[in-house]
Formats: sequence, structure tokens, C-alpha cells
Amino acid sequence: MISSSCFQLLAVIFCCASLSAGQVDKDPKIRPSDNPLVLHKGNLLNLTCRGHGILQWILANRLIQLEEGVKVEKCDSKHHSHCSRLTITHLTANDTGTYTCKYSKSGSEHSTSVYVYVEDPKQPFVEPHTPTPLILSIYGEETLLVVPCRTTSPDAVVRLIAYPPLSRETDKEKVWDPKVGFKIPYTYYTLLTCSTEVGGIQFQSSYIPHRFSKDINDLKVTPDRVKVLVGDTLVLNCSGETRPNGRIRFTWDFPKLKVSKAWLCKNNRQNVQ
Repeated sequence: MISSSCFQLLAVIFCCASLSAGQVDKDPKIRPSDNPLVLHKGNLLNLTCRGHGILQWILANRLIQLEEGVKVEKCDSKHHSHCSRLTITHLTANDTGTYTCKYSKSGSEHSTSVYVYVEDPKQPFVEPHTPTPLILSIYGEETLLVVPCRTTSPDAVVRLIAYPPLSRETDKEKVWDPKVGFKIPYTYYTLLTCSTEVGGIQFQSSYIPHRFSKDINDLKVTPDRVKVLVGDTLVLNCSGETRPNGRIRFTWDFPKLKVSKAWLCKNNRQNVQ
């Protein structure tokens, strides 16, 4: 005979296995399950998502209701209660990114994502910034800088060129991720450029980092005393000093700010090295 303690043990094991299975099955399933998924410019993207609630798609670079070539339709749910099929035709390099299927139930949100590369030899960077560099903002005491030169191919070989040049320590600590770009410890840089070569052709994407600092010194408004007549133009200057390569965001507050339209604010920035 089997003792009652054995029955209790079997019941506990069965209960725990059932709970674990239920937790795993809560997240929607995307097919194909390849992650990342590598496609080419002009290809068709076809993703099927099944889950236990009304499904929604979040796309990398498109709006479902406004974009041509994007289609969402119901499909065979099989063992799940809901199924949604996403189709995107004529893929471009800018479609590279994360595709998420999600649903909400009982106050909880469940989601699954897949990353899609759309390879294009004529556009190795998803968002190239050339010849005009992109301004990268870094705030407060942040010590890590992300250079967002993610690529359309997972196999791209990318160099990071910095001015002033990267130190040996920074060069060793930098981390490359084709889904993100470079992650480097932040120090003073005037220009950062990602560079890669495809088919003998060089491609670049450039960035200018700017730190917004809380360390502001010698903040003042000039002139400090002024008299004007009704109808005259009042000109005031606000200035301050911050860290090298830092930026100060000036905001003004004065009587009738919300109702007055006859005022103009000009920002003149000077970087101090």
C-alpha cells in the first residue's frame, strides 16, 4: 500500500508542475520563433502571434493603421484563444528593430518580442546621421554614453572613431551591440563617428555629445537694473558657466508670460574646453 504521505507528495509535485506550466503559457507565442530574424530589403515579413487575450502589435518603425504595406488579420488560434498575423511588404532598412505582440488580462500585461534585421548593403546603419551629426544628450552624473549607430546586419563590423581619441581603458571597456550601437564610459568628446565598410564603400554616422549639468556657476541676469518707457523694447541677458562640453537650458519667467506674444528668446551657447 502507498502511504498518505506519498499521496501528499505526488499532489504537491503535480500542483507545482501545473502552476509552472500555467506561468510559461501566459506569454504570447510568435512564429517563426527565430530571434533575431534576418531578412533583406524588399522581402516580406510574416509573423504569427497566439495568446490568451486580445492581441496588439507594436512595430519597430511603422504605424499599423496609417502605413501602406502593413496588414494585421485574425488567424487559426489552435490551442490559444486568440491569434493575430502581421504582414509587412517591401521591407526597408528602417524596418530593422523590435516587434512586440502583447495582450492584457486580469490587470497584467503579457508580451513577447522578436528582433528583425533588414539587411541593405546601401544602408548599413539603421539611422545614419551624415553629414549633419546627431546631438546626444547626457544628463547629470550619468557615466555611460550610448552611441546609437545600430546596424541593419548582425554581422556588421563597426569602428568607433572619437575626437579626442578614446583612451586605452575606454577602448577596452567599450561594448558593441548591433541592436543598440556602442556603449562607452563618458568623458569629454567633441565628435563620435561610427564607421563601417560594405563592398569597398565606407559608411559613417556621426554624433556630438552634450552634457546637461546641474553644476551651474555665476548665473546672472544683466543689466540688473533697467528703466524703460511704455512701448520701448526691453533686452535682458542671462548667462552662466558649467562643465566643459556642458549645456545650460535657460527658461524665463516674467509678468504676463502666458498672455504676451511680443517676446523673443535667443540662446547663444559657447563651449569652454
